[in-house]
Amino acid sequence: VGHPATAMLPAEIMASAMERAATKLRTGGVGAVPLNYVSARGDAETLDIMAGFLTRAYGATVSPESLVVTAGVSHGIDVVCSALTSPGDTVVVELPTYFLAASIFTDHGLRVHGIAGTASYLHGDSSGNDGGVFDVDALARQLRAGL
Repeated sequence: VGHPATAMLPAEIMASAMERAATKLRTGGVGAVPLNYVSARGDAETLDIMAGFLTRAYGATVSPESLVVTAGVSHGIDVVCSALTSPGDTVVVELPTYFLAASIFTDHGLRVHGIAGTASYLHGDSSGNDGGVFDVDALARQLRAGL
């Protein structure tokens, strides 16, 4: 979530974590708190905690080695583009999409092609589902037409 409502933040958990970090800094000095760069994939302890959380949440094993910590969604998209694309490749996005995505893609020399979401995504449907529904049929039609 890029900009969550303040009321949604786990204030007590965050305050407790900050207090623990401050105590480590006071008692152990600067070396006790990771204030410098960490591994390219992220801090090992953070990766272990995230893997445990995701394993419990999904009911399937998630290993720390399969995770990468990024500085947010924009950084994550940039990392994926750097690793998996080449200038001139085409990337397909759902419309509407994340407002910074197209800029990140074009910065990597990628061609951006938008596909509108389904009517249920844009206007809700009788089931009350107004979540994102990528229109796979529209993508298939555009691929057959030479996208």
